[in-house]
Amino acid sequence: MVGTTAPTSMERRAPASVADPETAARSEAVARAFEEMGELLAIDGDNPFRVRAYERAAQVLRRLPYPLSQFSTTAELDALPGIGADLAAKIDEYRRTGHLRALDELRRKVPPGLRELLRIPGLGPARVRTLHRALGVSDLEGLRAAVRDRRLVGVHGLGQALQLRMEAALMSSGPRDG
Repeated sequence: MVGTTAPTSMERRAPASVADPETAARSEAVARAFEEMGELLAIDGDNPFRVRAYERAAQVLRRLPYPLSQFSTTAELDALPGIGADLAAKIDEYRRTGHLRALDELRRKVPPGLRELLRIPGLGPARVRTLHRALGVSDLEGLRAAVRDRRLVGVHGLGQALQLRMEAALMSSGPRDG
């Protein structure tokens, strides 16, 4: 791939030679930002199709055999499978500014400790949202206090079984890595 133009569709089928680490890191950073957006949107109760779009976009970006820097227009990004105009614009925004306004807004809206709770076995976005809304749990310490006080039992959608699983999870392993 010569020059600064984006690769043609034929060139895109073959993996590029070794991308420079900074460019690869930028692609990974966009993928991580999209994963975080998906998690935050899910915790916030957003449309599951929108959540899944961000998750798929992160996977697509990680599987690209060439760096994002090879795309010169949002239309070229939009042509990627699973990347529509909205996500292409966000990728372009991240490339130009190093951050995403939409992600910044979600981070202000959703308490940061709620994402940490997703690492606990048995807790997905819906349960984390319920814990936050019903019990005011906003981080791991808040969850430990709610479990210790047996407050999960009285909440619709949580109950005795989750109470027992959370007791076991918090006593034995705590949050899982990753």
